Formats: sequence, C-alpha cells, structure tokens
Amino acid sequence: MQYEDRPEPEEEYIRALRERQIDGFLVATAHSGGTAARKLIEARHPLVLVNRRIRGIKTGYVVADDSSGAREAVKYLIELGHRRIAHISGYLHADTARRRLDAYRSMMSAHGLASEAEELIVESDYTFSGGQEAMAKLLALSCRPTAVFAANDMMALGAMTAAQANGARVPDDISMVGFNDIAWPVQLPTPHDGPDAFLRDGSPGCPDASEDREG
Repeated sequence: MQYEDRPEPEEEYIRALRERQIDGFLVATAHSGGTAARKLIEARHPLVLVNRRIRGIKTGYVVADDSSGAREAVKYLIELGHRRIAHISGYLHADTARRRLDAYRSMMSAHGLASEAEELIVESDYTFSGGQEAMAKLLALSCRPTAVFAANDMMALGAMTAAQANGARVPDDISMVGFNDIAWPVQLPTPHDGPDAFLRDGSPGCPDASEDREG
C-alpha cells in the first residue's frame, strides 16, 4: 500500500494488511516515531524498513547514504563558487530529512558559511508543490540564494519551475541540486531573461552575488 509522506494513515494501512495475514512487511514509515513498525516487531512480524531508520528498533533496513550524498551535493555547489546556498528540506519528522539537513549545515559550517545557511533553510514536504512554495519564499528574500540543494528531486523540480516563472534560468542564474536521481517526467521551458537582471532586481542586498559564482 502507498500513501503520502504523512504519519496519519500509516497505522490504519498496516492494520488492514495484518488482517490479510501478510507474511512480511517492507515499511517506508513516514515519521521517526515508528509506532506502527514497533507494533509489528512486538507482534513478531518479519519487517524491513525502506528509506527510513527508526531509533531503538533493531531490524533490517535499506536506505540511501543521506549524509554523504547531501555533503557531496553542497560541496559541489561550493566548488562552483556559491556561498548563498539554500536548502529545501523535507518534513523534519522524517529521519531522511533530518540527516540531509544536518549534512547541509555541517558542510556549510566547514566552509565558513554557517550564518548564510541558517537564513536559507526552508522546511517543505517532499512534493512538487512544496518545492514551488519553498522557492517562492527564497525568491522573496532581499538577498536571494544563488544555488539551492533540495532534499529530493520532486522538490527540486518544483523549485526549478518557480525560479523560471520568476525569470531565472537554471543553471545560468541559479543552480539546483536534488537528491534521489529520479527520471524527470517533463522537459522544462527556459525563459531568456539575463542573469544580471535577475540578481540585480531580486537581490538588492547582495552586491557581490554575481562575483562569487562560477556557474
């Protein structure tokens, strides 16, 4: 069974599956508490966690290396010359979101960018529309970011469409990095407004925004 990345329906769905006498469970739990998963283990149901880890639960799990992947993403943007690198996180009740956020903060701090990082973090919900809304908040800042690391690809895609709708070319004006490497479902249109106009009009408080960037 599949449901949105929210904790509310999880126990209901697992209860329904137990009633069908399922032999084992692959659980991609939506939140860190893992109440439903804990109940399955207590009832001695075979269980493997997918894309999530839950503190205090001893069971098998299959997850991405969230910390390493996030650090590499931020490092890549820093090596391009970016300093104002924003992070669009997932729901922070999900351990994947927390690990990727922690790695972002760690890498930014290691490069002397901790103060920039804290004002450029927007919590979202791992969805396309969430990425759009988060990007709209970042674009409303007096000093816009020149790069964005989104905690998953769907939010990155939403952020890209929002940036382009505001006259930015990706990656010419603003660089984007996602996480998960999904196949893009559409080819995005690219408007042709110049990067100088984008940075000047959108970031009056960033006189050096274009000087620190290589791409």
